[in-house]
Amino acid sequence: MVFSLVMSMAFAALAFNNEQPAVHPSNETVHDTNFQISLPDGPVESILILFGGYGQKPNDVLLAFPIESKLRDQNIAVIYVKQLNRIWLNADELTSIQEAIVQTRSAHALITNQLFLGGFSSGGNHALQLANRLSRQGDDQVLGVFTVDNPIDLEQLYLNAEENIERNFHPWAIGESQMITQIINDSIGNGNRDDFFNDFSLYRRSSNAHLLEDLKSTSLRLYTEPDTAWHRENRGTTYEDINAYQLEGLASLLKSEGFEVQLITTTGKGYRPDGMRHPHSWSIVDQEELVKWFLSLNRRK
Repeated sequence: MVFSLVMSMAFAALAFNNEQPAVHPSNETVHDTNFQISLPDGPVESILILFGGYGQKPNDVLLAFPIESKLRDQNIAVIYVKQLNRIWLNADELTSIQEAIVQTRSAHALITNQLFLGGFSSGGNHALQLANRLSRQGDDQVLGVFTVDNPIDLEQLYLNAEENIERNFHPWAIGESQMITQIINDSIGNGNRDDFFNDFSLYRRSSNAHLLEDLKSTSLRLYTEPDTAWHRENRGTTYEDINAYQLEGLASLLKSEGFEVQLITTTGKGYRPDGMRHPHSWSIVDQEELVKWFLSLNRRK
């Protein structure tokens, strides 16, 4: 059953409690202004909030990462956040998304505070940002967060982009790098660049610091496929230039501080929906195994 709703980004407040989970018609898909929602066959016991990569729409995510079919009989609803052309979220953007999710959960009687969050590329950054805020506020129980090859270190992303432009190796890499440097430069404006990275980079290898202090009680998974041969051949870059290097550094730092974090590296699994080989892809995640992880965390709550 498919139907449409008109919803705004207006702010709302909702307290979630321990009422019985709502039962919805099986295989129901909901579309509204801000989200696409996949509801399970039975009562909703937990929710996965999923962020696509830069510019990805929910249908793009559904094509590349069709996990909702594996969650319908596990009582896990999926909220797909609509297209976000952002590498990171500022405080106002994060608040708008959070408030809209609250509205959506209220509108569809998703009465549970058990959450998972996940995202691909920049969407992984968004998932971590929102999870960190939700955990700090304490109204929801964020059981687990997973990210897929996200550019966690904005400072290094910026420096790598400058090097890519200078290297002039591949037109696509140059175009993307020009976009990245322009976005970051526009955001910094007349401000201090170091202050900007301190405020928005979830991890900085240069200072061995992170902004995820409120996720210490949350299980984390960082997926990446460090195919150095592919990057060398197609982008002219080394291991130190790719997201895997920064994610490795973050995982090491978090483990040293007692976080529950897994760095999951894969080999030869990265392919786009059209079959094109690319290690920066949703497909590096083993969906069946990820669902088992969700269920194991549900049992621990």
